[in-house]
Amino acid sequence: MKIGISKAYEGRIHDYKFLNKEFPSDKDSFKNLVLITDLGYLGIEKDYKCKKVIMKDKKQNQKELTRSQKLNNKKKI
Repeated sequence: MKIGISKAYEGRIHDYKFLNKEFPSDKDSFKNLVLITDLGYLGIEKDYKCKKVIMKDKKQNQKELTRSQKLNNKKKI
């Protein structure tokens, strides 16, 4: 099951900073969860207790993902 919970924030805010505002790392919010993230959440394993973190590949510099990367992302879910 995938769940996204948030309130709206005005202006620009980085994904990871947003996560820290909504779910402070001193809490065990993700203790029993498997998190599927992208590169915007680098360091999440170090800051949060969670069952497992799956880091998906992300497009960089407007280059498309390779076929292999796309298949790998599908396998990770």
